[in-house]
Amino acid sequence: MSHANQICGRVLSGSWRRLALPLLLLIGAASPLRAITPQESVRDARARASASFSRGAFAAAIPDFEQAVQLATANSLDPSSEAAERADNERALCDLFTGNFGAAEQAFQSFVARHPQSARAAATAVYLADCQRLGGRTREAIRSYTQALQRFAFGPDLLTDIEASLAQCWLA
Repeated sequence: MSHANQICGRVLSGSWRRLALPLLLLIGAASPLRAITPQESVRDARARASASFSRGAFAAAIPDFEQAVQLATANSLDPSSEAAERADNERALCDLFTGNFGAAEQAFQSFVARHPQSARAAATAVYLADCQRLGGRTREAIRSYTQALQRFAFGPDLLTDIEASLAQCWLA
């Protein structure tokens, strides 16, 4: 038996057993760690947020989406990048899906300000109007839906949804 195996055998037997885990943790803490790049941090935060989002745990996803956007901005990564844009949009959706319509409206407005040329602009305009409608502000919602219809071309399914939402506003 090697000297290392003898030492490990002694450490893991008898009274030394309770010290084994702290000792291993201390050794692990002293070993050199690989530096995490800013891009990896953003990617990790987005991955955690996306996992929560996919499970329907929208409130739990919000802090990780916010962290991903903040890390991308703080580390001088392109805040208009696809990853930052998607995290920003999904963060706003989390507020909408949790029924926090005021916060969702603000988040969608911030999204539009940060990503004016986004491919998600049309959907964001509709989500913004949905926040207003669901928050009981039907006049503002009618105005927002109408502006979205004038500004963007929508497919038949989304167009039907918008028209139904407009009808709900008029009937309220």
